[in-house]
Amino acid sequence: LGIHPLPVEIARFVYRSTMRRLEDEGYEVILRLNSAQEPYVTDNGNYIVDIHYSTPIIDPAKEQLRLKNIIGVLETG
Repeated sequence: LGIHPLPVEIARFVYRSTMRRLEDEGYEVILRLNSAQEPYVTDNGNYIVDIHYSTPIIDPAKEQLRLKNIIGVLETG
């Protein structure tokens, strides 16, 4: 884990502040876009950001907990 971008589902209505929080925590985040260059919308009506890591994730469970404690993060992986 961490070799490829990690998809993270975030709440659509607070996506800007959630992306800012993720960046403040040191994550490199990119909002996933669809073919029309609009934010990709999940089946639940939320957005996906891809987190890019510079090194592999050593403790996936700890990383998931860290991400899910950020307001607006709904699901990881």
